[in-house]
Amino acid sequence: MKTNTYYLSGVVNNYYNKSFSEYLNELRINDAIGVMISNATYRKYSTQAIAESVGFKNAVSFTKSFNKRKGVTPVKFIKGLEKDSIK
Repeated sequence: MKTNTYYLSGVVNNYYNKSFSEYLNELRINDAIGVMISNATYRKYSTQAIAESVGFKNAVSFTKSFNKRKGVTPVKFIKGLEKDSIK
């Protein structure tokens, strides 16, 4: 983007009222959720594989961010999707 990282972080902070890393993690979680909903094969991946596919370095940080945003772990979220698809 060829812009100052401090400026970009400030814009995100002012516009979204959250830090750049919080905003980035939110985007990553939303991406994972979208693929989980639309792709049954993706749901069978390990938490580590899902985490890495959306840009997290490890499953622990992904699970913490996911739980903070959705109120459930990725595994429980997937189980809920599987239950709903059976109905």
